[in-house]
Amino acid sequence: MSMPSLLELHGTRDISVPRLPLIEVQRSSKALALEKIEQRGRFFFHKDQKFFLKGVTYGPFAPTAGGGPFPQAAQVDLDFALMAELGVNCFRTFTVPPKALLDKAAAHGLRVMVGIPWPQHISFLDSKRTRSEIRETIARGVADCSSHPAVFAYLVGNEIPPEIVRWYGAGKIRKYYDSKDPADLARLTADAARFAAQAKSTPVASRPVEPAR
Repeated sequence: MSMPSLLELHGTRDISVPRLPLIEVQRSSKALALEKIEQRGRFFFHKDQKFFLKGVTYGPFAPTAGGGPFPQAAQVDLDFALMAELGVNCFRTFTVPPKALLDKAAAHGLRVMVGIPWPQHISFLDSKRTRSEIRETIARGVADCSSHPAVFAYLVGNEIPPEIVRWYGAGKIRKYYDSKDPADLARLTADAARFAAQAKSTPVASRPVEPAR
């Protein structure tokens, strides 16, 4: 039997646990104007104050009845309200979130680390086509979230399996991740702008998108 969640324990008389406060969820489609966080050396800053991430993961979830990768809107509202109540200021997703979810995050004062999945579990360096598809996946994910105030960072991929690293060697993997070829970065930025234009969304920033380390 799996351990019940805190929400399931809420109001339980048979178990001595603190009673969780009731949270009034405000459902607003208007995003808050989250102020910019700057990186200075090894730290993040909000204006002149150091900004410390207090984050959780959000997902992955079982597909909804409509096939969506995130819960229904009412559940998202409740989840985000609980996060804010607990002092969370950032959460990480494992798939690219829709704009509606980013809007809800901003409305609750939450920032998002957008996860962009790609097939790191296969021999991705062997195939030029696979590398091209990875580039397009990243560009499309950035374009879908471009210029949204709730986006804090992009997390490209997840942990590469150790057997893949051993197969190629850490040097080749690091070289692929740390590539600073201006032509590659320019193509990636151009692809993101192209996908944004196709989706009739806000163009992405002109700063090149670099893979997460």
